[in-house]
Amino acid sequence: MISAAVFSSLMAPSAIGGPLAGRLTPAGAQRAGMVAFTMAIVGVLLSLRAAAVVPFLAASALAGGAQGATLTGSIRALLAEAKPGERAGAFAVIFATSYSGAAIPSFLAGQFSCVASLLEIAGGYGVLAVLATIVTLIAARNPGRAEDERGDT
Repeated sequence: MISAAVFSSLMAPSAIGGPLAGRLTPAGAQRAGMVAFTMAIVGVLLSLRAAAVVPFLAASALAGGAQGATLTGSIRALLAEAKPGERAGAFAVIFATSYSGAAIPSFLAGQFSCVASLLEIAGGYGVLAVLATIVTLIAARNPGRAEDERGDT
């Protein structure tokens, strides 16, 4: 029962993050989503360290919502100038990249599970979240906008 709650606490709220991201520009949604995701991961790490299930589930739910907002902003940015006939191919690349991007760290986490604790492995994911947030804060752009307009939210 707890494992189902853990899984759904991350996945289900991502559907809520999408509509919330619609109020922001694509770049704003990417930036806000990644900052919220990283803050939620800090909550996940703190709750793991304290062995506290309810805060873990709450932080996971916030992370899921943030993932939904980030994904929605990213898809809006990528598809803004795509023609209808190009969208299926674009979605295929988006999802293939997403699954590959998740598979590699998951494989590595599995390999490290023999020598590292859950908290240490989760900390590695936290480092990846911080790095991805930094890249997003620097590189996120709105479609059709000049490169020097990074502050739009």
